[in-house]
Amino acid sequence: MKQLLLYGPLLWLRKVVIYLLLTAIISGLVVYFAANSPWVIKKAAERFAPDHNISYSRIHGNVLTGVEIDELAYKGDPLAGKVTLKWNPNGLLHKNIIVNTIQIEKANVDTIKRLVASFQDTERNESSESNGTASFAFGVEIDHLLVTIDPFVEQNMTISSIALKVNRLQYGNERLDADSIELKADSDLMNVTVNAKIEENTLAGAVQISPGKVLFERYALPVRKEAVGDIVIDFTASEKEVVADIDTQMKQLLKGEKDAFNLDIDRLQSHVVYDIKRMTTRADSRVILTTPYGKELLLTNRLMMDDTIRYSGEIHVPEITGVEAKFVKPLHDLKIDYSGDMQGIDANITARNLQGTFTSPDLKKALLHLESKEALPLNAFISLPAELNQSRADLKIDVPMDLDGNLSLAAMVNIDSDLLRMDANVSYEENLQIRSLVSIPKDSPLYAFNKEVKWDQLSPIAFQAAMKEDQVEGELAAGPLSAKAAYLLESKKIEGNIALGSLYTAISGVADEKINIDTKIDSLASLKENIDQIYSMEGVPPLKGRVDISVVISELEAVDIRLASPEIIYQADSKTEEAVNDIALTLHLEDSRVELQEYRLTYAKQKLFSTKPSLMTLEEDRVTIAPLWINDELQVTGEYDLIERKGTIDAEAEKLHIAHEIIDLDSRVNLKTELDGNRTSVNGKVTLLGGNIHYDLGQKTYASDSDIIIVQEMKEKEQSPFMEYLSTSIQVKTEKPLVYNKGDIDIRADVDVNIFKAEQSELMVLGSVEIHEGGTYRFEDKKFVFDKSYVHFTGNPNRPLIEASVNYRSLDHLITIAVTGTADSPNINFSSKPALTKEQILSIILFDSEGGAGTNSGEEMMKMMGGAMAKSALSNLGVQLDHLVIGEGNSVEVGRKLTEDIIIIYVKDEISRVKLKYRHGKRMESVIGVSEESQSYDIIYKKDF
Repeated sequence: MKQLLLYGPLLWLRKVVIYLLLTAIISGLVVYFAANSPWVIKKAAERFAPDHNISYSRIHGNVLTGVEIDELAYKGDPLAGKVTLKWNPNGLLHKNIIVNTIQIEKANVDTIKRLVASFQDTERNESSESNGTASFAFGVEIDHLLVTIDPFVEQNMTISSIALKVNRLQYGNERLDADSIELKADSDLMNVTVNAKIEENTLAGAVQISPGKVLFERYALPVRKEAVGDIVIDFTASEKEVVADIDTQMKQLLKGEKDAFNLDIDRLQSHVVYDIKRMTTRADSRVILTTPYGKELLLTNRLMMDDTIRYSGEIHVPEITGVEAKFVKPLHDLKIDYSGDMQGIDANITARNLQGTFTSPDLKKALLHLESKEALPLNAFISLPAELNQSRADLKIDVPMDLDGNLSLAAMVNIDSDLLRMDANVSYEENLQIRSLVSIPKDSPLYAFNKEVKWDQLSPIAFQAAMKEDQVEGELAAGPLSAKAAYLLESKKIEGNIALGSLYTAISGVADEKINIDTKIDSLASLKENIDQIYSMEGVPPLKGRVDISVVISELEAVDIRLASPEIIYQADSKTEEAVNDIALTLHLEDSRVELQEYRLTYAKQKLFSTKPSLMTLEEDRVTIAPLWINDELQVTGEYDLIERKGTIDAEAEKLHIAHEIIDLDSRVNLKTELDGNRTSVNGKVTLLGGNIHYDLGQKTYASDSDIIIVQEMKEKEQSPFMEYLSTSIQVKTEKPLVYNKGDIDIRADVDVNIFKAEQSELMVLGSVEIHEGGTYRFEDKKFVFDKSYVHFTGNPNRPLIEASVNYRSLDHLITIAVTGTADSPNINFSSKPALTKEQILSIILFDSEGGAGTNSGEEMMKMMGGAMAKSALSNLGVQLDHLVIGEGNSVEVGRKLTEDIIIIYVKDEISRVKLKYRHGKRMESVIGVSEESQSYDIIYKKDF
C-alpha cells in the first residue's frame, strides 16, 4: 500500500491534495486573522471613506464582532461623536444579518443633511444606468438601535435633543416587526414622545405632544398652557392606510381676566384615515363646547380629500344663555347644516323663529339671508306697556359679502312693525359703517299711547356709526336733538357732545380712567321751549335761570357730580314766582353709596346748607339714610324697603337755628315718619326755644272771605295720593316766648298747637297762640297795650278765632277795644272806664277830647275812624283787608279788591248782603247789592265841593 502510494502519478496527486489543503488552511488562517485585524478595517476605511469625503479620528473593531468609529465627519464637519456597530456573523449561515447593537451618538443634523444630499445625487446618476430590480434574500435582526442627535435649530425652533430607541427589530420574508420604538424630541416650543411597536408590518402606538411656555409666548397664542396640557394622538400605520385618533378636553381654554369670556372644550374627538394606495384622506371630527352663552354646543365636520376637498357638518346651539333671554329666544335650538368643496359652500340656518341661508358658489362672493319665520312679538324683546303688547315685527337681514381680497360686505337690515320701521345698512370695506333710519308710521299705536310725545317731530330718527382702524364714531339726530361721539380704541379716549337748544353737553376723557361730562343750560325757559318741540310741556310750570352740571366718572366705578346755579325761578302761577338762589351741591356715587358731600341753596331768603357729608346707601332692595344733614344741625336718618314699600325716617335736632329776614328762631326737633305703601304718617314734637319775628305782618294779605273766588286763578284741583293717605300729629310748642317787634306792634307770644291730619281728610291746626299781657300797639301816635290775648285754631288754619283786647289810657279814661270772631268777620267792641258812649270813645281816640262827639254822629265817626283803626290793628296782626267799615251797632263791611276797579264787599248787619262795586271813572261808580230779601243797582256820582 505504501509503495502504491509512492507510485509516481499517485504521488503527484497526493502532493497536489496536500498543497491544496495547506493552501486552504493557510488561506483560512489569513482570512481569519484579516477579519479580526483592526488594521484591515482601517485600511478598508481609508480606501473607501475618502471617496465620499468622510473622515474620522479613530476606528477599531473587526468584521466578525463589529466596529467603533470616533468623531466621524463629512468634509471636516462633524457627523457623529461616536458610531458603534456590533453584529453576530453566525446568522449569515442562516441567511440572517444579526445586529446586536447600532448606536449613533451626538449626530449632527446639519452635516447629515449635506451628506444625504450627496448620496441622493449619486443615486439619481446610478438609477439612470440601472434597468432592473434587486431582491434582498437575507433577513435582518437588530437587537438594540440607539440614535442621539446634538442640539440644532430648525425653522426658528431650537431642538435640544432627539433620542431614538428601537428594541428587537426584525425583517424577513417581507415582514417587519419591532418590540418597541421610543422617540423623544425636546425643543423650546414643545416636547414630543412617541411610543410604538411594529407587528406584521403594522406600526401602532401613541404620540404625546407637550407644548412649552415659549410656544404660547412667541406666537401670542390666546390660550392657556395649563388648559391645553398634553395632547395624545393614537395612531396605526400599515401598508394600506394610516389612522390617527384624538380624544381630549380643555377647561377654561382662553386667556383673559377673571369673569371675562372663556370656553371649555368638554370633548374633542377626531378620527383621521389616510388611504395610502388611493392617496385619500377622511377626517371625522366632533367637538362639544361650553361657553358663558351656551352649554353643550355641538360642532361636527366630515372632511374628504382626494383630487379635491369636500366637507360637510353641523353646528348646533341648543340654547343661548348669559344674555337677556327675551333677546335670544328666537335663536333657541339654532342649527347650521353646511356642505361644500373647493369651489363653494352652502348652509341652511334654522332656529325656533329664525331661518336663513348662506351660499357662496365660488368662494369669492357670498350671500347671507336671515328672516323671521313669523312676526315676532315685540314684548318678548322689550318691556312694553299693556296697550302696546300686541305689537309684532318682521325681521329681514341680507348680507352680501365679497370674500375675495378684502372681505367686504354690505348688510341690509329691515324691521317692519306697526310701532316703527327701521332700515339699516351695515357695510364693511376699509372700515365698518352703520347707517340706520327709524320712521314712525302715522297710524302707529305710539300716537294714542302717549299723546305728550310729538312723534311726528321725532321721526325720522337717523343714526350712523363708523368703526375705523383706530377709533369708533357715532352720530344721532332726532328732531332738535343731536349727539356725536368718537372713541379711540387704543387709548380708550372718548370725545362727544349732546345738543338740545340751550342745553349743551360735552363729554371727554379716557374710558377706564376718567370721563368728564360738562352740561351747560344757558336758559331753562328756552330749554323748555326746545323740549316742547318733541314733548308737550303743557301744565309744567316754566322755569327760569341757568344751570351748570359737571359729572366725573372715575375708572367706570365712582361718579362725582357738581351742580351750580345762581338762580332758578319757578313760576307757581300767573302772579307768583318762587326763586331758589345760590344753588351748589356736590355728590359722590360709588358702588351702592350716594354721598351728598356738601350743598347750599337759598329759598324764600332762607339758607339751607350742609358742610357735613350726608350718606345714602342702596343695598339690594333697601335704602338707608345715615344721615342727611340740614343746616349742619338737623339730622335725618332712616331705612326704606323698596319691595315691601315700608320704612321709617327720623329727624332730630337738639337746637336747629333758622336765621331769616323774617325770623330768628331756635327749635328742638323730634319727628318720626313711617312709610307703608301709599300711607305716610308723621308724628313728633317741635319745641320752639325762642326767637325774634322780623316779618312785617302788615304786608301779608289774606282773602277777606273764603267764598270769594278769583276766576282767573281757578285751576282744576288734582287729587294727590300722598296728601290723601297722609296722617300727621305734630305738636308745636314754645319753651321761650317768641318776640315780635315790628312797626307799630311789640308783643311776645307763646305757641301751643297741634298740626293734625287723618287719612283722606283736610289738614287741621288745633291749639292757640297766646299774646302776653303788656304787648303794645301804636295808632296815630297813641299807645295801646294788650291784655292777655289769643288766636285760637280750631281746624282750618286760614280761619282762626281771634280773642284780643287792647287798652288805651287817655288823661281821664281807660279805653278798651276788644276784637273777637274770625279774621274775615270780626266783632269789634269799644268800652271805657269811666263809661263813655261809643261816639265819645272814638272822639277821644281821634281828637283827644270828647268834644268831637257833639259835632259828628256816631255812625260818621265809626265810618271815619273805627274802620281805619281796626284795619290798622288787624293789619299789624297779619290780617290785611282792602275795605273795612264799622257802622252802627254790629254792622261791619269787609271787602277785597279783585282788580283796581272792582271790589267785592260783604256787609254783616241784621240782614247780611253782598255788594259788588265797579268804578267807571274818577267820579262815577256802579254798586250791585244782593241779599236774601232784595236786589239793587245804584249809580253813584262824586263831585268835589
